[in-house]
Amino acid sequence: FARRRIRRDLRRGRTYPIAPFSGDLCDYDLVVLCSPVWEGRLSTPALAFARQYGAQARHLAAIFSKHTPEPRYAACVHELTAISGQANPVHLFVTDTDPRQSRAIEDFAQKLYRWLGRLTITLLPRFYSLCTLAAADMPDVEALPADAHIAGRTRESVQLACPMGLVPRGAVCEHNWRLLTVHGPLSCAQMGILHDICRLLAQEDIEARSFAGEVETTDYLLIRSHKLEQALEILRRNYYDVDNYTTQPF
Repeated sequence: FARRRIRRDLRRGRTYPIAPFSGDLCDYDLVVLCSPVWEGRLSTPALAFARQYGAQARHLAAIFSKHTPEPRYAACVHELTAISGQANPVHLFVTDTDPRQSRAIEDFAQKLYRWLGRLTITLLPRFYSLCTLAAADMPDVEALPADAHIAGRTRESVQLACPMGLVPRGAVCEHNWRLLTVHGPLSCAQMGILHDICRLLAQEDIEARSFAGEVETTDYLLIRSHKLEQALEILRRNYYDVDNYTTQPF
């Protein structure tokens, strides 16, 4: 009887009153909703909570417990998104029968870290060249081309990221890069984010080079232009946002 009633309630979208929440969800950076999966759907108590309070949460994540790793359980995520209004909420499905459980939990924690520590990442609207100069040939910083940035230096040489067409004379250059800025200053908890981005891109065979600005609190990421669309999609999929999204440089 109980199973028939659950099916009927889920089919009709019916919920039952739950005890009121005494606090204000706006006071919390993160709310994690934990729910069993009933007939491939959110449980009715979780559904009631999401309907009543989901839109108030700054970040609403979810942990779903289930019996088997069937793909139809993805309906829970779509249901939570529709109710709370939060696109692509971070979520985790847990089951005793999934041998990849520990990896899934680690991935869930990393996504929460990125989601809560969101940065302002901006795509600059130019093609860039990565140039190498002998240290003795390095011009004064004031004489560098507009929008040029020092990407690295050793005792013998200096690397510059310069807009294409404005490269210093005598430089050895690799052309057709796009440049993203990561606005800082970064907190101690965010210091590994550039490494994390480069690791995610490398897993998809996308070359990326990162460097820190020498005179401002901004970090930079160079990506090959022909891989830009794919790289931005990977960033979005892993909860990194990019402002000024345009792949057509001037």
